[in-house]
Amino acid sequence: MKVIGLTGGSGAGKSTVLRVFEGLGAYAIDADALYNSMLREHWPLMDRLRTLFPRAFLGGQLDKRALGTIVFGDREELARLNAATHPLVLAEADKLIAFAGERGHLAAVVDAIALFESGFGARCDATVGVLAPTADRVARVMARDNITREQAEARIGAQPGEGYYRERCGYIIENTGDFTTLERAAAVIYNAILL
Repeated sequence: MKVIGLTGGSGAGKSTVLRVFEGLGAYAIDADALYNSMLREHWPLMDRLRTLFPRAFLGGQLDKRALGTIVFGDREELARLNAATHPLVLAEADKLIAFAGERGHLAAVVDAIALFESGFGARCDATVGVLAPTADRVARVMARDNITREQAEARIGAQPGEGYYRERCGYIIENTGDFTTLERAAAVIYNAILL
């Protein structure tokens, strides 16, 4: 079974490409969704976050927007968050990859914005980066997360630029906003990886 790492900045269209790969038969793992489910059910993760970011907890509950404000405006705080969360999320992803192999999937695709920063990229058989114009990304993040332009720009500004993904990924998909073109490019790459 092939393990495919899928990455790119917020709002680039990774989730759309993940769904295309899933439609082609891959087992899809969305690291963000996995992380969000762990925020509800994984007490060791919550204990780490409560210790590191007590200001993000209001009335005993994690306020994700407050946490985002803390980490997306400060690279050191973002590094602390990543160091605390990446190992736990990747351990859960490993369990899902094993499950996919047991079920006979030809590929498992891990959609992870911090694929390389977490070290997981080195464990993949292939890596795919999704890129899109910054203005499109800002608009998508604003709509998706119901945040202001300034918050979306801060989030995107805290992430690596296009060159980072071009240097590290084995394959690049340019998302121009046309789904048919995106779908076609993703299918060509997926089939090339499986060969």
